[in-house]
Amino acid sequence: MQSIKQKLNDNFKMKDLGQISYFLGIEFNVSKGCIKMHQTNYAKMILEKYDMIDCKPKQTPCPLGLNKELGNNSPSLSENTLYRQIIGSLMYLMTNTRPDICYIVSFLSQFMVNPTFAHLVLAKRVLRYLKYTLTKGLTFVKSSDGSAIVGYCDSDWGGSLDRHSISGYCYVLNKKGPLISWRCSKQRIIALSSCEAEYVALTVAIQEAKFLRQLLADIQGCTTSGVKLYADNQGAIALAKNPVHHQRTKHIDIKYHFIRFAIEEGIIDLQYIPSGENIADQFTKPLSCVKLADLSMISGPSVF
Repeated sequence: MQSIKQKLNDNFKMKDLGQISYFLGIEFNVSKGCIKMHQTNYAKMILEKYDMIDCKPKQTPCPLGLNKELGNNSPSLSENTLYRQIIGSLMYLMTNTRPDICYIVSFLSQFMVNPTFAHLVLAKRVLRYLKYTLTKGLTFVKSSDGSAIVGYCDSDWGGSLDRHSISGYCYVLNKKGPLISWRCSKQRIIALSSCEAEYVALTVAIQEAKFLRQLLADIQGCTTSGVKLYADNQGAIALAKNPVHHQRTKHIDIKYHFIRFAIEEGIIDLQYIPSGENIADQFTKPLSCVKLADLSMISGPSVF
């Protein structure tokens, strides 16, 4: 480490600030064999900014019947600046240390142009949830198991109000580790079946897997093994693995058919996992009955 610092110092003007404790709103608690990342102070700042510091906390970020909660009779906001500011603040929190609010923030960000009063109420509910989970974050514990990227992928067929499906994935460095990458986003196409929705979600997940595998290889200086990717739709897995299917599924855009090549080249090891055991479920459906403390993905052994 000292050698690397010296080489950087020889070529760039830099200053050694010692062990990291704070960076761009992210707080680090470093101890022997453990690194904790959280944004407690940033979350407090958000609550104070929007006069929610003394709000009544909520144990979940959104209700179960999310679409029903919105309804069709809620009036549009005359001024959408406050709504946009809240969602923007939550996005920064979501992308760094709080994957548990990924679904609801992605959902609310679709209504930035013309939000209603109901959308604002839901956004403030997320702030109430932050009040309940201020100190939560990601914990990385040193592990002797070695590093192996493991991913989970899922989709919610027709889960949006406009019938677009939702893709979700998450990756860890071993099966018991916390998340190192996650995403929840609406698909650009309208899938004609749940199998197609899962297949499209697999494509997005595999794109990220290829990037993470190359990144890990660059860091370790050696070729890494294939990424284990778990999905809960056997039809989509069969479609991805069987080359004959690629000639018969004309209704699926050809750009999604590179999955088979990633499998044949050993980049991806695609496996089936029953629905309910797939932690990517939490990224495609509302977190209504699951408390943050119950999500094993937030804390656990990893490699650093």
